[in-house]
Amino acid sequence: MVRRLRLMVLVSLVALSGCELFGPQSTPANRSPDFTPKSTARPTATVAPQVFGPFFDSQAPPDDSCRRQTGSWGNEVGDWVIGPSYCTYWPSDNTYLEAFSLCVGEWQDVTIEANLRYYTLPSRVGIVVRALHPNDALVFVLSQDGEGAAYWQVRQGSEDDPVDAPELWSEPIDRHTIALPRGNGQQVVIARVQINAIGDRLEATVNGLDAGVLENAPVRSGRVGLYMYNNGVEQSWADVTIRAR
Repeated sequence: MVRRLRLMVLVSLVALSGCELFGPQSTPANRSPDFTPKSTARPTATVAPQVFGPFFDSQAPPDDSCRRQTGSWGNEVGDWVIGPSYCTYWPSDNTYLEAFSLCVGEWQDVTIEANLRYYTLPSRVGIVVRALHPNDALVFVLSQDGEGAAYWQVRQGSEDDPVDAPELWSEPIDRHTIALPRGNGQQVVIARVQINAIGDRLEATVNGLDAGVLENAPVRSGRVGLYMYNNGVEQSWADVTIRAR
């Protein structure tokens, strides 16, 4: 009889212990009822961007090695020539008022940096992103005709349309007044241009200053390129670097 009573007490203690172990836990006084311990987040690996360039290296002499570095670029419109002193390019064929040179690679999210080099003032130049062809592209434009300005423009047209058709250009988007320093015609002046094309937001800076944002841009892979309006002014793009994410 005594053994049976001891067994019943032992079973009761085990049952009580099991309820305490697996049943609802009491909330500590110093925690709110909805407290949830934070899980330790594992650090995510960051992928370094692919770097292409610099193309048109301004420190390289205009020899065969300088010409070879342009093998990744195609002159879609206009005749682009090497400068007399540096490996830099500007359009020289007066039959084309507007000239495009597009890199053969295609990217969606990129950062582009380039030096705009000129001796007096540039006329109208640009950095092209997400281009399917010269007539379907997003272009950051720097224009120093009249009051200096910087803005984005969208080009929409078929591949067979003439490049210099004005109706292909949208109205300027997020226009900023930016007057570049005027050169004396002898010493080269450099303006540093940077484009960040991430998702549907495209940002541009000139010499570190905000120069225009294009919101809700098409998210697609396309080619990076250079644009120039040819009015006889000696201007060129140099040291173009592409960082693809």
